Amino acid sequence: LMAQEALTITVKGVNHAPVLEPIGSLELLAGERLEYQCLASDPDAGDMLTWRLVNAPIRMGIDEDSGMLVYASIDGEEAVYTVTVEVTDNGLPPLIDSETITVTVKRINSPPILEPVGSHEVVVGSRLDVPCQANDPDTGDTLTWVLFNPPPRMTINPVTGLLVYQPVAGDEGTLTVSVQVWDNGDPPLYDEETVTITVLPGAYITGPPYAVINNRVELLFHGIAQAEPWHVQWDHDGTVIPDQTDETLVIESVTYDDAGWYTATQISDTKAEPVSASFYLNVVEAVPLKWWTVIAVVASLMAQVGLRKRMKPMQLIKRKNQRF
Repeated sequence: LMAQEALTITVKGVNHAPVLEPIGSLELLAGERLEYQCLASDPDAGDMLTWRLVNAPIRMGIDEDSGMLVYASIDGEEAVYTVTVEVTDNGLPPLIDSETITVTVKRINSPPILEPVGSHEVVVGSRLDVPCQANDPDTGDTLTWVLFNPPPRMTINPVTGLLVYQPVAGDEGTLTVSVQVWDNGDPPLYDEETVTITVLPGAYITGPPYAVINNRVELLFHGIAQAEPWHVQWDHDGTVIPDQTDETLVIESVTYDDAGWYTATQISDTKAEPVSASFYLNVVEAVPLKWWTVIAVVASLMAQVGLRKRMKPMQLIKRKNQRF
């Protein structure tokens, strides 16, 4: 006896793995929704591709047929996820291509908030300290302080925000400067305020350009305006002059020993910062001739000499005429 059966033998070609197009790194801001279309091809015509994610966080998925990758982030989220995207064909055996990608969720950066700095006044020769302050809604941000268009001798500590200004004579008046505070977010953001600073004249002493021996001399101290009571301390070449607390210093009969530097210090009764001014007193034996007086005298003498020289020929001519 003999039995037989017809068999169908199908010879398939060798299966080739699908080819996943590079995805790279993906980014989105906290609270946003990410949609990314993954793409792949297969050398074997007719192969069907299936997509899946490995090690995906919650709220992240991929459509197994279309390859659409989706992630829904939440407000305030800040994270970096490492995920593997796989694409598999239906060949025999099934083959895979994959790529490990990073998905970065960045928080939305908020600018820092600068507390009002306000307007300030400073007297020439003194120092102005203004502690600037700010806060940032984003925890962990580092703040940096900057001045835009500051005058000479004005600085700000980039870390602490302490603004320091030390004006000198000639800086009197009103100026404006921009105080800026920057965070280190992505992108960096800042807040700023235009600050007005008024520089007031400093204290000074008025007196004569020189003092003649045995004459009376007055030196007058001009202090700065203060609401609180204050008094003056005078010193001569570093030695305090006793019983002199008024703005006016009187020397009834000047001697050579009275020449030198006089310093008046304005001392507030409420412990405000002292303000000083100095004046140099010259002592002479007699009133010196002014320079223009000296020039006039010299010019007059020179003119007289020149006139005499011009007159000599005339005198000779007259004498000759008299002989004839």
